[in-house]
Amino acid sequence: MRRCFRSATGQDGINAYQHYTPIEDVIANAFEDGTGPGPNGDTAYTLYFGAKYSRSRWNKAVIDNILQCVPIERSELHSQLCDLDVDVQSAMLWDYIGQAQVSWVRYHPRLVDDKAETAAEARTRANEYNERRMIDTRLNTRKNQAGFLSFHIPKFERRKRDVDSLLEAPTLNGLERSNLQRTREVLHALGAEGQSSEESGPEDALLVTVPHYRRRIITPMMVDLDQRAKEMSKNQSRLLGRKALPRPKHVRVRSEQRSTRTVKKGLPRSLYHRRYLEQLPPALREELLIDPKEITGFEQWALAGQPDSDSELDNDI
Repeated sequence: MRRCFRSATGQDGINAYQHYTPIEDVIANAFEDGTGPGPNGDTAYTLYFGAKYSRSRWNKAVIDNILQCVPIERSELHSQLCDLDVDVQSAMLWDYIGQAQVSWVRYHPRLVDDKAETAAEARTRANEYNERRMIDTRLNTRKNQAGFLSFHIPKFERRKRDVDSLLEAPTLNGLERSNLQRTREVLHALGAEGQSSEESGPEDALLVTVPHYRRRIITPMMVDLDQRAKEMSKNQSRLLGRKALPRPKHVRVRSEQRSTRTVKKGLPRSLYHRRYLEQLPPALREELLIDPKEITGFEQWALAGQPDSDSELDNDI
């Protein structure tokens, strides 16, 4: 479907429409009110990116035209597109149009403080946005890179493996087991997105920053997990007569800095920073899709370990 969309619109990628020429507003509007022709001939696959593009009659007709390509693509690729309902295929194409429009509009002048951008300013803004996206992608990749235990296991996956291994230890007492089970629940709730970020620092070090929306006591909880896992690995290597593991490529330096990257949605309320939630307007709070189900005993444990785990160096959150 993606290939068919790119082929029909003549572009290399769905997020590479900065040089695309959409249909003019006057033509799309004329078709909308029934005074002009719809997409046909040279304009059969030309998209409309105007103000109401997501509901336009023009784009709906373009989608109908593109859907005619699907049987051909299906036969050429022997794909499973035939298993998809037409409504599903149509929804996919609407999504592609949305991504393409965002890519296109990013490079066009906007009104900023009642002043229109120049074309050069628009390009600069778009390039800065793309650079930020590249940085975010690199940070997310690092979240999925290995730590000190393995250089081929993603960070989140490695922590899941570690906490499961620690829970299998026969020497655990009841309190230790309860704490590790709580850590496992928190870890699974956070997922890969909720892990700390690792940004480039001085001398090729990685500066570990805390997600700004996350409750602060989670950081020492994850540090304790990493330290326990590291000690367990050392003990296992010693018992098996293995050599020490190689040093990691980058030194990781933990900091008190807060990362302002993408907010993880759907967490239990107790895992969010209290002040972060308080400062959000009700509409934005609703968009977080806060999970009403809390992690058993976490709130009581957090308050016992740190009476106000949201206040640590966070007056300016």
